[in-house]
Amino acid sequence: MKCKKCNQNNIVSASYCQNCGNPFTPEEKKQARSKTFVGRLEKIENVYKICTLKTVTDNLLFKIGSIFIILLVGIGVWIQNGSHIKILEDKNYQIQYNTKNKEYYLLVEKEQTNLKLYIPNSLKKLKVNHYNQEDELTETKEYKVKDSIVLKSSSSNEYYIISSNQDKKKKEGLKIYVFKKEETKKSGNVE
Repeated sequence: MKCKKCNQNNIVSASYCQNCGNPFTPEEKKQARSKTFVGRLEKIENVYKICTLKTVTDNLLFKIGSIFIILLVGIGVWIQNGSHIKILEDKNYQIQYNTKNKEYYLLVEKEQTNLKLYIPNSLKKLKVNHYNQEDELTETKEYKVKDSIVLKSSSSNEYYIISSNQDKKKKEGLKIYVFKKEETKKSGNVE
């Protein structure tokens, strides 16, 4: 760093001139440092931080805001879908719900369909019980959450109960009848 008073060359980190004792201002020290190799590396690093948004993402307010947004989205999904299993819309079937009997009717085109479910994260397994028209259990299958559940249509009043054990105290079940669309139009079972 060159002294303005006596033109003496000094080291970059000097606080005053070694010849005349003239103090260097912080601006002069910053300008001298920017001309060195280390100063140029710092400039490149600053450009890199701006390009990669590191200056934004390292900010404490950004981190707090991100956590807050994630919490809001999670709460929104939980409010929308709840903490219970739920049948999701799909192009392979129509869903009807009988509020009086608390049962679902799936109207399908084919003999069988893959059931799409909203499943809360706490759930690990599902149990599907198949009952005949006399309410006798005919088949029980356990599924992992990622498995595809296939339901077969029936012309009689056979139905499925899909249940989950989210914790030891709480049981949940969906009662589902699966009918072919063409048969429901003929018989008038479901509107």
